[in-house]
Amino acid sequence: MGQYLPDWHPWEDYRQSYSARRALGGGVILDAIHEIDYIRWLMGAVEAVASFASKLSALEIETEDTAAILLRFVGGAIGEVHLDYIQRASSRTCHIIGEQGTIRWDYTTGEMQWYSAETGQWRVFTNPESWKPNQMYVDELQHFLRCVVGAERPAQDLPAGVHALHIALAAKRSAEQQQVITLAKQGAGWPKVTWSPVAPLEQGSQCP
Repeated sequence: MGQYLPDWHPWEDYRQSYSARRALGGGVILDAIHEIDYIRWLMGAVEAVASFASKLSALEIETEDTAAILLRFVGGAIGEVHLDYIQRASSRTCHIIGEQGTIRWDYTTGEMQWYSAETGQWRVFTNPESWKPNQMYVDELQHFLRCVVGAERPAQDLPAGVHALHIALAAKRSAEQQQVITLAKQGAGWPKVTWSPVAPLEQGSQCP
């Protein structure tokens, strides 16, 4: 994932944004934690993290603008995550590579390509013509409201969010200390998180 930081919110001074300021938790690793989160969702828990991260551009910020993160998953797979505030042509892609095939996803083009080793052919899947990016946020908000009243359980629970944050903070620590960071296994050394849903919706109640 990469996009030139001043282009994120062109109506405001990027130098005053949280992204640019260390005290506000800025920096591309935490800012783009969504990439870490969804690769963890796809590939499972992460057990080790190695990272190089630094400010490489002329942007007037206090935080890292580039990060190259290497992940080892509990299942044995290895993942690479690239994040930056520098690319002038924004990019957000994902590649999943295996012995039986390859999957390539490109958010910008709205296209997913799947190569099957068995057939030796590519198949292409595209977003429906009626799909709009803003619909994701509408769906997310509606899901959140239904969770608040107990009509649904969160699609992304608190332990998963905690794990994503641990990975991001380990990447920052790895870059600072120039060493591989081993994460505690699930259930060992992790904050205790419990889920206590509120009472379910009463009959006749409505939620958006």
